[in-house]
Amino acid sequence: MLTGPNLVAQEAMCAAVRCRVIASGGVSRREDVQALMALARRYANLDGVIVGKALYERRVELADLLRLTRKAGYSR
Repeated sequence: MLTGPNLVAQEAMCAAVRCRVIASGGVSRREDVQALMALARRYANLDGVIVGKALYERRVELADLLRLTRKAGYSR
């Protein structure tokens, strides 16, 4: 829906489970990914984020997000 991720729910999910979590839903801008990266620094099981619609609608650029995550040490 491109309204921003529900960070409260994502944090609750990460805290409640012992498996890897991939955030999905709401990402519409670079700052959303940055907010999820901050959450990932607190919860090692937050393993990724889906940004499909934001990419499709050209609200974010993949190259920019890759640079952002690599700079922060999240590249695999």
